[in-house]
Amino acid sequence: MKKYSYLFILFILFSICTICTNSFAFSIRINEPKISLSVPAGGAKSATISVDNLTDEMISVRAYADDWHYAKQGDGTKEFFPRGTTDFSCSNWITTYPAEFELPPYGHKEVQFTIRVPQDAKGGYYSVIFFESGLGTAQTPEGVSVAVAGRLGSLIYLGVEGTVNKLAAVESLTISRKDKNSPAQINFIFVNTGNIDITAKGTYNIIDDKGMVYARGQVPDIYTTQGNEVNVNANFSSDLPSGNYDFILTLDLGADSSITEERRIQVKDSGLVQTLE
Repeated sequence: MKKYSYLFILFILFSICTICTNSFAFSIRINEPKISLSVPAGGAKSATISVDNLTDEMISVRAYADDWHYAKQGDGTKEFFPRGTTDFSCSNWITTYPAEFELPPYGHKEVQFTIRVPQDAKGGYYSVIFFESGLGTAQTPEGVSVAVAGRLGSLIYLGVEGTVNKLAAVESLTISRKDKNSPAQINFIFVNTGNIDITAKGTYNIIDDKGMVYARGQVPDIYTTQGNEVNVNANFSSDLPSGNYDFILTLDLGADSSITEERRIQVKDSGLVQTLE
């Protein structure tokens, strides 16, 4: 699997956004930075994306589908690849119309795309529809002229109806601190064991034996596609009296699904915090 290495400047904005350069007066906007679709196996669905030219110049635009997935650190960063080269790609199932078009000054275009799902598809699949326009040429520090292009992307999340399983697991959960002068740490591995992407939002509570909540907080949001494992680390406030506590981690997986992990922790007079077996 090979990432892009083209000699152009990429402006990829996943919001209702604008791309501008002073040199080439390039500026377009799309209205759908993210599209979630549910389509049955063997079925098809169409949708439209609006593209606007915000300049007083004619712009040539090309629309095409490529692949993406979340980077391994799980913080929502996305990596992009040629179409059909990643696991769980649906880029080859997508057609766009028109695939190339001219946007007149301050013009507007509705671009339709259709996704046709194979009969044997199950779970989640992903693509990105890029809208790309040439900006002109620029010179590298070595004085070489290269083509400069800009593009916007609309992320496609596809779930095949009746086949989606949103499942996850937490492994190696530990809560620790060396002493009062060290930060307290939450560490665990989040594993997407289902067949669809998961964005997990986590909270924790620290409760004493009388049921009093001594501390609560959040862990970073976790972004995964199926099969991903993410190492999650977070600091927490540990101004706790010495004693034993229950540490309860809850991860909201979306779609009314969640997982909860509980660990017994001990706080020493020295400030050491350890996870009890």
